[in-house]
Order: sequence, then structure tokens, then C-alpha cells
Amino acid sequence: MDYNLHELPKSFWGMSGGGLWRIYFVEGEQESKIVATMLCGLASWQIDDNKIACQGWDRIDQALVPAVREKIQL
Repeated sequence: MDYNLHELPKSFWGMSGGGLWRIYFVEGEQESKIVATMLCGLASWQIDDNKIACQGWDRIDQALVPAVREKIQL
């Protein structure tokens, strides 16, 4: 978020292959509660101080999902 860009680390080294998640939450007066999460992409490289290039859902669907299905018997 724009309001907390100053809180980001200067470098995201080592993030390649890590998940980029969108987290939805509701803020109350006493606490915040996560109401949903969604995997949006896989980090590939850092563009600048606050941008990370990611592989999108199509790539996840083509590679990650079949690999998980192969390993996990449902």
C-alpha cells in the first residue's frame, strides 16, 4: 500500500519462487481478522525498491498445480 511503502525492506533478495499472496482482512477497533487469502503469483525478480516481477496464475496452473496433484493423492 502507498501509505506503508517506507516500511518495505530495501531488498527482497532470495524471494525467487516465493508466493505472492493477496490477503483480505477486516479491521475492527480491537483487532484485525483475515477473512480470505489468494495466491496471486510466484516471485521471479525484484524490479526496484518496491516492485517484484511475478509469474502469474497461468504459470502456476501450468506447473505448480500438476506437480502438487502428482505428489498428493486425494
